[in-house]
Amino acid sequence: MSEPTVARITATGSSAIASLRVAGEGATGVLSHCLPDFTEPQVGQVRLLSVPLTGISSAEQVVLTQRSTENYDLHCHGGEKVVELLIATLVAAGAVEKSWQEQFPSTSQLTQLQQEATLALTEATTERVAAILLDQYNGALETALEKLQMTQEEELRQTLLARGKLGVAMLNGWDVVFTGQPNVGKSSLLNQLAGFDRAIVHPQHGTTRDLVRYSTALAGWPVRLTDTAGIRQTNDAIEQEGVTRARQAAKEAALVILVTDATTSLSPEEQSWLADFPQTLLVRNKSDLATVKENEGEAIYTSALTGAGIEQLATQIATTLVPNPPQPGEAVPFCQRHLELLRTFPG
Repeated sequence: MSEPTVARITATGSSAIASLRVAGEGATGVLSHCLPDFTEPQVGQVRLLSVPLTGISSAEQVVLTQRSTENYDLHCHGGEKVVELLIATLVAAGAVEKSWQEQFPSTSQLTQLQQEATLALTEATTERVAAILLDQYNGALETALEKLQMTQEEELRQTLLARGKLGVAMLNGWDVVFTGQPNVGKSSLLNQLAGFDRAIVHPQHGTTRDLVRYSTALAGWPVRLTDTAGIRQTNDAIEQEGVTRARQAAKEAALVILVTDATTSLSPEEQSWLADFPQTLLVRNKSDLATVKENEGEAIYTSALTGAGIEQLATQIATTLVPNPPQPGEAVPFCQRHLELLRTFPG
Protein backbone atom coordinates (compact mmCIF):
# COMPACT_ATOMS: atom_id res chain seq x y z
CA MET A 1 0.00 0.00 0.00
CA SER A 2 1.25 3.51 -0.84
CA GLU A 3 -1.25 5.36 1.37
CA PRO A 4 -2.91 4.84 4.77
CA THR A 5 -6.37 3.31 4.46
CA VAL A 6 -9.27 2.60 6.82
CA ALA A 7 -11.89 -0.10 6.25
CA ARG A 8 -14.65 -1.59 8.34
CA ILE A 9 -13.98 -5.32 8.61
CA THR A 10 -17.05 -6.37 10.60
CA ALA A 11 -20.62 -6.53 9.33
CA THR A 12 -22.51 -3.32 8.62
CA GLY A 13 -25.50 -2.50 10.80
CA SER A 14 -25.66 -1.90 14.54
CA SER A 15 -23.90 -4.45 16.72
CA ALA A 16 -22.15 -4.69 20.06
CA ILE A 17 -18.68 -4.12 18.58
CA ALA A 18 -17.33 -2.89 15.24
CA SER A 19 -13.77 -3.37 13.99
CA LEU A 20 -11.78 -1.13 11.64
CA ARG A 21 -8.50 -1.92 9.88
CA VAL A 22 -6.06 1.01 9.56
CA ALA A 23 -3.15 -0.01 7.37
CA GLY A 24 -0.61 1.16 4.82
CA GLU A 25 2.30 3.56 4.77
CA GLY A 26 1.50 6.38 7.16
CA ALA A 27 -1.06 4.46 9.26
CA THR A 28 0.95 5.10 12.43
CA GLY A 29 0.97 8.82 11.68
CA VAL A 30 -2.81 8.87 11.16
CA LEU A 31 -3.40 7.17 14.52
CA SER A 32 -0.94 9.39 16.38
CA HIS A 33 -2.81 12.41 15.00
CA CYS A 34 -6.22 11.07 16.09
CA LEU A 35 -5.27 9.56 19.45
CA PRO A 36 -3.88 12.07 21.99
CA ASP A 37 -2.42 9.28 24.15
CA PHE A 38 -1.06 7.23 21.24
CA THR A 39 2.27 5.48 21.54
CA GLU A 40 3.08 2.74 19.06
CA PRO A 41 2.22 -0.60 20.74
CA GLN A 42 4.10 -3.83 20.29
CA VAL A 43 2.66 -6.33 17.85
CA GLY A 44 -0.22 -8.15 19.55
CA GLN A 45 -0.43 -5.68 22.43
CA VAL A 46 -3.90 -4.40 23.34
CA ARG A 47 -4.46 -0.80 24.46
CA LEU A 48 -7.55 1.14 25.52
CA LEU A 49 -7.53 4.70 24.19
CA SER A 50 -9.85 7.67 23.73
CA VAL A 51 -10.55 9.24 20.32
CA PRO A 52 -11.98 12.78 19.99
CA LEU A 53 -14.49 12.47 17.13
CA THR A 54 -14.74 14.92 14.25
CA GLY A 55 -17.85 17.10 14.40
CA ILE A 56 -18.88 16.45 18.02
CA SER A 57 -17.53 17.41 21.43
CA SER A 58 -17.43 13.91 22.93
CA ALA A 59 -14.80 11.18 22.59
CA GLU A 60 -15.08 7.44 21.93
CA GLN A 61 -13.25 4.67 23.80
CA VAL A 62 -11.49 2.28 21.43
CA VAL A 63 -9.32 -0.82 21.73
CA LEU A 64 -6.19 -0.67 19.57
CA THR A 65 -4.05 -3.62 18.52
CA GLN A 66 -1.06 -3.63 16.18
CA ARG A 67 -1.03 -6.58 13.80
CA SER A 68 2.27 -5.69 12.13
CA THR A 69 4.21 -2.58 11.09
CA GLU A 70 1.76 0.07 9.81
CA ASN A 71 -1.14 -2.37 10.27
CA TYR A 72 -3.64 -1.81 13.10
CA ASP A 73 -7.10 -2.91 14.22
CA LEU A 74 -9.45 -0.54 16.04
CA HIS A 75 -12.43 -1.96 17.95
CA CYS A 76 -15.21 0.38 19.01
CA HIS A 77 -18.89 0.54 19.94
CA GLY A 78 -20.94 -0.98 17.12
CA GLY A 79 -23.50 1.81 16.67
CA GLU A 80 -23.60 2.99 13.05
CA LYS A 81 -23.19 6.67 13.94
CA VAL A 82 -20.15 5.97 16.10
CA VAL A 83 -18.49 4.00 13.29
CA GLU A 84 -19.25 6.73 10.73
CA LEU A 85 -17.78 9.43 12.98
CA LEU A 86 -14.67 7.36 13.75
CA ILE A 87 -14.05 6.71 10.05
CA ALA A 88 -14.59 10.41 9.32
CA THR A 89 -12.05 11.29 12.01
CA LEU A 90 -9.46 8.93 10.52
CA VAL A 91 -10.14 10.23 7.01
CA ALA A 92 -9.71 13.81 8.23
CA ALA A 93 -6.30 12.76 9.57
CA GLY A 94 -5.21 11.50 6.15
CA ALA A 95 -6.56 7.96 5.77
CA VAL A 96 -8.43 6.89 2.63
CA GLU A 97 -11.67 4.99 3.25
CA LYS A 98 -11.87 1.58 1.56
CA SER A 99 -14.41 -1.22 1.55
CA TRP A 100 -13.35 -4.46 3.26
CA GLN A 101 -13.11 -6.06 -0.20
CA GLU A 102 -10.58 -3.41 -1.23
CA GLN A 103 -8.68 -3.63 2.06
CA PHE A 104 -8.05 -7.36 1.80
CA PRO A 105 -5.90 -8.72 -1.04
CA SER A 106 -7.59 -9.79 -4.26
CA THR A 107 -9.47 -13.05 -3.71
CA SER A 108 -7.38 -14.59 -6.48
CA GLN A 109 -4.41 -14.25 -4.12
CA LEU A 110 -6.17 -15.85 -1.15
CA THR A 111 -6.45 -19.48 -0.17
CA GLN A 112 -9.93 -20.96 0.10
CA LEU A 113 -9.72 -20.76 3.88
CA GLN A 114 -8.70 -17.09 3.75
CA GLN A 115 -11.67 -16.36 1.48
CA GLU A 116 -13.96 -18.11 3.98
CA ALA A 117 -12.47 -16.12 6.85
CA THR A 118 -12.89 -12.87 4.91
CA LEU A 119 -16.57 -13.62 4.33
CA ALA A 120 -17.10 -14.72 7.94
CA LEU A 121 -15.54 -11.48 9.20
CA THR A 122 -18.33 -9.52 7.53
CA GLU A 123 -20.81 -11.47 9.67
CA ALA A 124 -18.94 -11.23 12.99
CA THR A 125 -20.92 -9.27 15.58
CA THR A 126 -18.41 -9.03 18.44
CA GLU A 127 -14.76 -8.15 18.84
CA ARG A 128 -13.96 -11.55 20.32
CA VAL A 129 -15.40 -13.42 17.33
CA ALA A 130 -13.65 -11.08 14.90
CA ALA A 131 -10.31 -11.65 16.65
CA ILE A 132 -10.68 -15.43 16.35
CA LEU A 133 -11.53 -15.14 12.66
CA LEU A 134 -8.56 -12.85 12.06
CA ASP A 135 -6.30 -15.51 13.57
CA GLN A 136 -7.69 -18.01 11.07
CA TYR A 137 -7.26 -15.55 8.19
CA ASN A 138 -3.63 -15.14 9.25
CA GLY A 139 -2.98 -18.88 9.05
CA ALA A 140 -3.76 -20.47 12.43
CA LEU A 141 -6.15 -23.07 11.02
CA GLU A 142 -4.15 -23.72 7.85
CA THR A 143 -1.05 -24.39 9.94
CA ALA A 144 -2.97 -26.82 12.17
CA LEU A 145 -4.44 -28.65 9.18
CA GLU A 146 -1.02 -28.96 7.58
CA LYS A 147 0.32 -30.41 10.84
CA LEU A 148 -2.58 -32.86 10.97
CA GLN A 149 -1.89 -33.91 7.41
CA MET A 150 1.74 -34.60 8.27
CA THR A 151 1.31 -36.30 11.64
CA GLN A 152 -2.22 -37.79 11.34
CA GLU A 153 -2.49 -37.16 15.07
CA GLU A 154 -5.92 -38.24 16.32
CA GLU A 155 -5.77 -36.03 19.42
CA LEU A 156 -5.23 -32.96 17.25
CA ARG A 157 -8.15 -33.95 15.01
CA GLN A 158 -10.46 -34.31 18.01
CA THR A 159 -9.28 -30.98 19.43
CA LEU A 160 -10.05 -29.22 16.14
CA LEU A 161 -13.46 -30.90 15.91
CA ALA A 162 -14.31 -29.72 19.42
CA ARG A 163 -13.22 -26.18 18.62
CA GLY A 164 -15.17 -26.39 15.37
CA LYS A 165 -18.44 -26.63 17.28
CA LEU A 166 -17.55 -23.31 18.90
CA GLY A 167 -16.42 -21.83 15.59
CA VAL A 168 -19.72 -22.53 13.84
CA ALA A 169 -21.80 -21.48 16.85
CA MET A 170 -20.01 -18.15 17.35
CA LEU A 171 -21.14 -16.94 13.93
CA ASN A 172 -24.77 -17.89 14.53
CA GLY A 173 -24.90 -17.01 18.24
CA TRP A 174 -26.33 -19.05 21.11
CA ASP A 175 -30.00 -19.16 22.14
CA VAL A 176 -30.53 -18.73 25.88
CA VAL A 177 -34.13 -19.16 27.05
CA PHE A 178 -35.48 -17.72 30.31
CA THR A 179 -38.38 -19.60 31.84
CA GLY A 180 -40.10 -19.84 35.19
CA GLN A 181 -43.43 -19.50 36.91
CA PRO A 182 -45.34 -16.20 36.62
CA ASN A 183 -44.11 -13.26 38.66
CA VAL A 184 -40.73 -14.69 39.67
CA GLY A 185 -38.92 -11.81 37.95
CA LYS A 186 -37.57 -13.47 34.81
CA SER A 187 -38.52 -10.55 32.55
CA SER A 188 -36.87 -8.09 34.95
CA LEU A 189 -33.79 -10.32 35.10
CA LEU A 190 -33.55 -10.47 31.31
CA ASN A 191 -33.83 -6.68 31.16
CA GLN A 192 -30.92 -6.40 33.62
CA LEU A 193 -28.76 -8.61 31.40
CA ALA A 194 -29.87 -6.88 28.20
CA GLY A 195 -29.14 -3.46 29.66
CA PHE A 196 -32.51 -1.86 29.04
CA ASP A 197 -36.22 -2.62 29.34
CA ARG A 198 -37.02 -4.89 26.41
CA ALA A 199 -39.49 -7.28 28.06
CA ILE A 200 -42.67 -5.82 29.56
CA VAL A 201 -42.66 -6.13 33.35
CA HIS A 202 -45.93 -6.12 35.33
CA PRO A 203 -46.89 -7.65 38.69
CA GLN A 204 -50.02 -9.27 37.22
CA HIS A 205 -49.55 -13.02 36.72
CA GLY A 206 -49.38 -14.33 33.18
CA THR A 207 -48.36 -11.03 31.52
CA THR A 208 -45.83 -12.57 29.11
CA ARG A 209 -47.70 -14.66 26.52
CA ASP A 210 -45.38 -14.71 23.51
CA LEU A 211 -41.61 -15.09 23.05
CA VAL A 212 -39.57 -11.90 23.42
CA ARG A 213 -36.04 -12.06 21.99
CA TYR A 214 -33.08 -9.75 22.35
CA SER A 215 -29.60 -10.10 20.83
CA THR A 216 -26.63 -9.07 22.96
CA ALA A 217 -23.13 -10.24 23.90
CA LEU A 218 -21.90 -11.85 27.12
CA ALA A 219 -18.13 -12.04 27.66
CA GLY A 220 -17.74 -11.26 23.97
CA TRP A 221 -19.94 -14.14 22.77
CA PRO A 222 -23.11 -13.32 20.76
CA VAL A 223 -26.28 -14.61 22.43
CA ARG A 224 -30.03 -14.30 21.95
CA LEU A 225 -31.92 -13.98 25.23
CA THR A 226 -35.53 -15.17 25.04
CA ASP A 227 -38.25 -14.37 27.57
CA THR A 228 -41.14 -16.84 27.67
CA ALA A 229 -44.59 -17.30 29.17
CA GLY A 230 -44.76 -18.34 32.81
CA ILE A 231 -44.93 -22.12 33.28
CA ARG A 232 -48.01 -23.18 35.24
CA GLN A 233 -51.21 -25.15 34.92
CA THR A 234 -53.90 -23.00 33.29
CA ASN A 235 -57.22 -23.27 31.46
CA ASP A 236 -56.57 -20.13 29.42
CA ALA A 237 -56.08 -21.21 25.78
CA ILE A 238 -53.76 -18.33 24.90
CA GLU A 239 -51.64 -18.89 28.00
CA GLN A 240 -51.51 -22.63 27.28
CA GLU A 241 -50.12 -21.82 23.83
CA GLY A 242 -47.54 -19.55 25.46
CA VAL A 243 -46.42 -22.36 27.76
CA THR A 244 -46.21 -24.74 24.78
CA ARG A 245 -44.01 -22.27 22.93
CA ALA A 246 -41.84 -21.84 26.01
CA ARG A 247 -41.20 -25.59 26.23
CA GLN A 248 -40.44 -25.80 22.50
CA ALA A 249 -37.99 -22.88 22.73
CA ALA A 250 -36.30 -24.60 25.68
CA LYS A 251 -35.89 -27.83 23.69
CA GLU A 252 -34.10 -25.93 20.92
CA ALA A 253 -31.97 -23.68 23.18
CA ALA A 254 -28.28 -24.01 23.90
CA LEU A 255 -29.02 -23.12 27.53
CA VAL A 256 -32.16 -22.70 29.64
CA ILE A 257 -32.35 -20.36 32.64
CA LEU A 258 -35.02 -21.44 35.12
CA VAL A 259 -35.83 -18.40 37.27
CA THR A 260 -37.40 -19.20 40.64
CA ASP A 261 -38.49 -17.22 43.70
CA ALA A 262 -35.78 -17.38 46.38
CA THR A 263 -38.36 -16.66 49.10
CA THR A 264 -40.10 -20.01 48.49
CA SER A 265 -39.14 -23.65 48.02
CA LEU A 266 -39.05 -25.12 44.53
CA SER A 267 -42.52 -26.07 43.33
CA PRO A 268 -43.36 -29.50 41.83
CA GLU A 269 -43.55 -27.82 38.39
CA GLU A 270 -40.07 -26.36 38.81
CA GLN A 271 -38.61 -29.65 40.01
CA SER A 272 -40.24 -31.39 37.05
CA TRP A 273 -38.72 -28.83 34.68
CA LEU A 274 -35.22 -29.46 36.04
CA ALA A 275 -35.73 -33.18 35.47
CA ASP A 276 -37.00 -32.66 31.90
CA PHE A 277 -34.29 -30.17 30.90
CA PRO A 278 -30.92 -31.15 32.41
CA GLN A 279 -29.16 -28.30 30.54
CA THR A 280 -31.01 -25.84 32.78
CA LEU A 281 -29.20 -23.28 34.94
CA LEU A 282 -31.15 -22.67 38.17
CA VAL A 283 -31.50 -19.05 39.29
CA ARG A 284 -33.02 -18.05 42.63
CA ASN A 285 -34.27 -14.48 42.14
CA LYS A 286 -35.54 -11.96 44.73
CA SER A 287 -32.54 -12.74 46.93
CA ASP A 288 -32.92 -9.28 48.47
CA LEU A 289 -36.13 -10.55 50.12
CA ALA A 290 -34.84 -13.96 51.19
CA THR A 291 -32.51 -15.33 53.83
CA VAL A 292 -30.02 -17.22 51.66
CA LYS A 293 -28.18 -20.18 53.14
CA GLU A 294 -24.49 -20.50 52.38
CA ASN A 295 -23.67 -23.13 49.74
CA GLU A 296 -27.34 -23.93 49.20
CA GLY A 297 -27.14 -26.11 46.09
CA GLU A 298 -25.68 -24.96 42.78
CA ALA A 299 -28.19 -22.17 42.18
CA ILE A 300 -27.19 -18.60 41.36
CA TYR A 301 -28.83 -16.05 43.65
CA THR A 302 -29.89 -12.78 42.02
CA SER A 303 -31.98 -9.71 42.61
CA ALA A 304 -33.44 -8.10 39.50
CA LEU A 305 -34.39 -5.17 41.73
CA THR A 306 -30.93 -4.36 43.14
CA GLY A 307 -28.75 -5.96 40.44
CA ALA A 308 -27.11 -8.36 42.87
CA GLY A 309 -25.80 -11.52 41.21
CA ILE A 310 -26.31 -10.23 37.65
CA GLU A 311 -22.60 -10.18 36.84
CA GLN A 312 -22.20 -13.70 38.25
CA LEU A 313 -25.16 -14.87 36.14
CA ALA A 314 -23.71 -13.33 32.96
CA THR A 315 -20.35 -14.96 33.64
CA GLN A 316 -21.95 -18.34 34.34
CA ILE A 317 -23.97 -18.21 31.12
CA ALA A 318 -20.84 -17.43 29.10
CA THR A 319 -18.69 -20.12 30.74
CA THR A 320 -21.48 -22.70 30.39
CA LEU A 321 -21.82 -21.97 26.68
CA VAL A 322 -18.05 -21.80 26.10
CA PRO A 323 -16.24 -23.66 28.88
CA ASN A 324 -12.89 -23.78 27.05
CA PRO A 325 -12.45 -20.66 24.90
CA PRO A 326 -9.53 -20.73 22.46
CA GLN A 327 -6.41 -18.76 23.25
CA PRO A 328 -5.17 -16.04 20.86
CA GLY A 329 -3.57 -17.59 17.81
CA GLU A 330 -5.14 -21.04 18.22
CA ALA A 331 -6.76 -22.84 15.29
CA VAL A 332 -10.57 -22.75 15.22
CA PRO A 333 -12.56 -24.32 12.36
CA PHE A 334 -15.51 -22.03 11.67
CA CYS A 335 -17.65 -23.49 8.90
CA GLN A 336 -19.27 -26.80 8.02
CA ARG A 337 -16.69 -27.51 5.29
CA HIS A 338 -13.96 -27.58 7.91
CA LEU A 339 -15.94 -29.96 10.11
CA GLU A 340 -16.68 -32.31 7.23
CA LEU A 341 -13.00 -32.27 6.26
CA LEU A 342 -12.01 -33.19 9.80
CA ARG A 343 -14.68 -35.90 10.13
CA THR A 344 -13.53 -37.64 6.96
CA PHE A 345 -9.80 -37.18 7.58
CA PRO A 346 -7.64 -38.78 6.26
CA GLY A 347 -10.16 -39.89 3.66
